[in-house]
Amino acid sequence: MKYLVILLLLTSTLAAQPNPTKGYPPRIADITRILEKDSLNGPLRWERLTMQVALLDGDWVYQPFSQYLNAETDPEKLRIKAYEKEFERIYRNCIQTGDLNFVNERDFYDNRGLYFAKTRQFTAAIKDYKQLLVRSIAETKSDSQQYTFMALDMLFSIYVINDDFIHALQTIDLKLDEERNRLGSRYYSYANSSYAKVKLYGKFNKREDAIAYLKQLSKENFEYYFKNGHDKSINIQGVKQLGYSYVVLLLKYLKEYNSPELKKYNAIYRKLSKRNHFNAKLTDRNLRTIVAKI
Repeated sequence: MKYLVILLLLTSTLAAQPNPTKGYPPRIADITRILEKDSLNGPLRWERLTMQVALLDGDWVYQPFSQYLNAETDPEKLRIKAYEKEFERIYRNCIQTGDLNFVNERDFYDNRGLYFAKTRQFTAAIKDYKQLLVRSIAETKSDSQQYTFMALDMLFSIYVINDDFIHALQTIDLKLDEERNRLGSRYYSYANSSYAKVKLYGKFNKREDAIAYLKQLSKENFEYYFKNGHDKSINIQGVKQLGYSYVVLLLKYLKEYNSPELKKYNAIYRKLSKRNHFNAKLTDRNLRTIVAKI
């Protein structure tokens, strides 16, 4: 069950982290005082702007499936013209000219995209996160994965919030492809973005798609185990546990939808389980027989 818990909490990871913005207000005040005498200090202007954007109300941006609704939804009432002027100044003086001494392109598009998202200027936010994606997805540098996943996560959230199922589905499929390519065996042994895709199907009442996808996920994980079980560099137990977690989640959705397949998958679950946990003592032969019925 540990892996199911990890899977279910995947989209709320940020909420569990320490708040890094606690020291931002006094730092912003310090920078503002310095800029009164040194208004052309680009690095400080950029540092202040990134902190100001981080402090904007907008946790809902990271939680597209939550019931939280921002009190104000009119972009014109949320916009902060001074921030937009500062972004435009940095874009004109640094990004367009290629003078990237204190800001790089990817950080610029990430921060401006976040500002646009938090102020519900979604068309502009999508444009910036697509720019970030283009500048990251083909890169092989160590930080390219972080920026690629960040861009895809934000695009996915915006599309979900906008009730744009088609683009949200395309984006989460691309994210899953990137995870599969970049994470290797970890994709099969630890929670990935598959749960977000299941939630997407659920939000748009795509019941049959959600059920079919969970069956596919479970079969893929167990097949990966059968193919690579001899590889000691892989967390094999994790691979089996995650496959089992997909079955548990499938059972949850079958119950919720009152599916006629519930009885069948209850039987599969019981054969895979021991005291409501995955039965790690199942032989590969028995496991194959059980999984073949999925």
